[in-house]
Amino acid sequence: MMILSIVVGILFLQNKKEDDFMKTKWKNLISLVSAFAMFFTTNITVFTTTTDTAVNPLDTGKEILYYLFWTEDNKLKTDVDNLQQELSLTDNQIESLKQLGLKEHNAYQNFKKNYAADTPSDINLFNLEVEKNIVTNNQMIQEILGNKTKDFRNWMNEWWENERQYRTG
Repeated sequence: MMILSIVVGILFLQNKKEDDFMKTKWKNLISLVSAFAMFFTTNITVFTTTTDTAVNPLDTGKEILYYLFWTEDNKLKTDVDNLQQELSLTDNQIESLKQLGLKEHNAYQNFKKNYAADTPSDINLFNLEVEKNIVTNNQMIQEILGNKTKDFRNWMNEWWENERQYRTG
């Protein structure tokens, strides 16, 4: 913006009396601003799209485990069975993940109650609590699954993408 202000200032100082010249300069300036706007809009869109697809759903603050393990749905029950079979998880590991999903859900419900004012301060505190909860949940997943954690995260990433497509399309 500062550069734009300088350019406008220079145009006014150099050409106060030449109306035709000013019209041309304004047209050039408008074209330049339009080009900048297109460039920045395109870059922001590309950045946002890249970021959204690169984040594992377990790191988003969404109640993914709660959704998978606690939603009453035949497809999701089959998905949990597939998860257990594909990663060779024990019944105890599945139950621990299910309980972690419930804990995740209860934590988010408490965050929503405690930070319900929608003030900037409450929003920031809510976001901090969510970020801490993500870290804690990922640590718990590591404790539950050990060397299967990476495979689980990959499975969840692929499953979530398929689930979103299944439910929306």
